[in-house]
Amino acid sequence: MSTQHWLRFARYSAGAAATAASCVCEAPKVEAESPSSPYGQGKPQRPNRRWTLQRSQTLRKLDLASTKSRTLHSVYLIKEALGEGAFGAVHLATDRATGDVAAVKRIPKSMTDRETFMREVNALLRIQSLGGHPHICSLRESFDEGADYYLVLDFVGGGEMFDSLIRNGAYSELDASRLVRDTASALAFLHGIGVVHADLKPENRKSLEQQFALIPR
Repeated sequence: MSTQHWLRFARYSAGAAATAASCVCEAPKVEAESPSSPYGQGKPQRPNRRWTLQRSQTLRKLDLASTKSRTLHSVYLIKEALGEGAFGAVHLATDRATGDVAAVKRIPKSMTDRETFMREVNALLRIQSLGGHPHICSLRESFDEGADYYLVLDFVGGGEMFDSLIRNGAYSELDASRLVRDTASALAFLHGIGVVHADLKPENRKSLEQQFALIPR
């Protein structure tokens, strides 16, 4: 499959935006809040009862899933910043016991009234609770500490698929077919659990040792 055909597939394969997550294995782009959010652009509005209930349910699910017996710094050695996202800094981290590398995203609790926060957390928790997928960047664990939530996610540090296309040119037909197969498998898993990827494109696929992981949006 040529680069042009792959880009065409990537642009038009995404369905209508529904529940989606922003994984921080890469620095997430800052996006405007949805007009439907009571905390979106323009003059703040008083949240209605439904919105308040949804936020409360999201925070309760995050609290139930959070690691309680250990602290973030007792488990992970926090290293350099990978980037700055809509909620705050994303840092590289190493598991002190195993040496495994992860990405840690800090979310101030003052930002939990945003629609993007609820979409992201709900999708990440749902993917995690159902076992995840080998080609989806997933949540490992979370911590509730002081004024912040910390999300520990898979680290995929091989760079964007888009950059690989620009740097190396078109994939061979064999490699392209493998990438389409892996992407279709990841999307089938998401759709099967009620999550729709809202922004499928080469920039949201990250590579690691010739393997690719889909970055949910």
